[in-house]
Parts: sequence; structure tokens; C-alpha cells
Amino acid sequence: MQKITSLLLGLILFSMHTVNASENYFIMSGCSSNRISIIEKTTQKELWSHPLEKNQECNSAAVDAKGRIVYSYKQGAKLVTLDHKVVWDYQSGENTELQYADVLPDGGYILGICGTPSKIIELNKKGKVRKEITFATGIKHPHGQFRIITKTKKGTYIVPVMSGKMVLELDANGKEISRLPLNAKNIFSALELNENKILVSAGDEHQIVSLDIKTGENKCVVAQNDIPGISLLFVARICLLSNGNMIVCNWDGHSGEAGVKEPQLVEIDSKNQLVWQMNDKKTYGKISTIQVVNNKKVIKSLIK
Repeated sequence: MQKITSLLLGLILFSMHTVNASENYFIMSGCSSNRISIIEKTTQKELWSHPLEKNQECNSAAVDAKGRIVYSYKQGAKLVTLDHKVVWDYQSGENTELQYADVLPDGGYILGICGTPSKIIELNKKGKVRKEITFATGIKHPHGQFRIITKTKKGTYIVPVMSGKMVLELDANGKEISRLPLNAKNIFSALELNENKILVSAGDEHQIVSLDIKTGENKCVVAQNDIPGISLLFVARICLLSNGNMIVCNWDGHSGEAGVKEPQLVEIDSKNQLVWQMNDKKTYGKISTIQVVNNKKVIKSLIK
């Protein structure tokens, strides 16, 4: 299978998700997990955790500039402090799934709500709605619509449609710019590389795909058995590091016993060689989302 090319690696450095030198700390959780955790990568030690109620299905979590944690919990999103006080709780209502919650570069927040219609909500720094757009995925059941949304540097929104085997690009007002087919089951997330290129985690296709959102051209850059000694299961969220390495959430919720031996997190280099892995299901359960914690105040407070 093709490897990530040097050109693609160059593009990765422009990604809005690349991280700084404090990339040894991560916030993570997952569908079927019982909590959100902040860990130290090298030791895999848990520095902080926040409990989740049963069936909350957290597929996104992030730390804001003030060191608070925003996360999705299936029918809502919360912002909580490190001592677990709720700052705000946005509830999406019946017949919906709020699968995406994240911090925007300007300090606001973005929420993705699956339903009829689907919605993207932007909140200001105080948690008040400042923007709401609606759109249609073409998928009736909320659970099959999407998980992770990407707001691009040019202000558009990239929505990988899970059951639809496609990626949508919406303009700032929610108008559909393009609907790009992608022959992959349950695609989970996308990362912006540059104005035209994204990386897509292709879920049950067990691979990561490079997609040109202008032409629709796509190619596999990491396949199921490209990593020596590792088999990719459901490829959930991916995280790009500033050195060009990639961390992959290797979620085993659809794999049964086949997923027991495989690590939950895998870090690979530009040649798809294994750099680091975490395989501690007893402690952390299933992991479908991970992001770097680069808030130095938070890190300092947790490692005292």
C-alpha cells in the first residue's frame, strides 16, 4: 500500500491540528468509555479524569484556553472545570445526537448535532449561541450521520457522513459546496491539511485516506496492515503531531474478540512505522477521540 508521501507530510505541517512542544499530554475518551481522561504519554499515567454517565458516548473532548474541558455526551455538550464544576450544559433534545464539541481558535466553541435537520452551532466564549446553521446529510437516523466536524481556515465546514460514504463541504452559511463520494464504511473524522486536502479516518474500512475536496481524488495512505505488528480496527479520530507523526484511535467496538489484542492508541511515523502505542483496556476502555493538551497551566497544575 502507498505510504504517506513527503509532499503530504509537508502539507501536514500546515494543519490547524498540528501541535507545539507540549505534545506529551493528551485528552481522550470514547464511545463505551466511562470517563474522560488526561494522560501523560510516556508513562501512560492518568493525570485527571471526569466521569461519564452510562451510555453518554463521548466522541469528542478538548481543553480551552482557561483550562476547562468541553465534551460531547450524545444528547448534549458540557463545559466543566478541572474540579468538575459545570460552566454550561447545552442540551440538544430528543431525537438528536450531539456528537461533536470542540474549541475554536478564537476561544469560542463549536457543536455538531445529528438530527432532522442536522445542525452546526457556534457558541461565544461565554457559551451563548452566536451562530446556527442547518443542513441535510441524507441520512435519516441521527446515529448514522456524523461524528467529527472540521471548520477549515477559510471558514467552511467539512462533515464526513458516516452511513452516506461521503464527505460534505458546507460554506459559512450552511450551503452545500460539494458532496464527495468516499467508498468507506462509517468514516469518522477529517483533518485539514491545506485549502484542498484533508485526511479522513475511514472507520470500518480500517484505513486513513487522503482526499482532495476540490477534485474528489482520494487515495489510501495507511491501510489495515501497513503498520508492522499492528492491525487497524475501526479507525476513529486521528491526531497529527508537529514532527509529522500521527496518533490513531484504534477503536475496537465493532471488532469483538478480534480487537482484544490490538492497542487502543497507535503512533506512527511518516513511513508507517510504529513509534508508540497504548494497550490498557482495563484502565481506559475503548478510545475513539484524542487531542493534544497544550495548555501549559493545565499541565503544570496536573503534574504537581
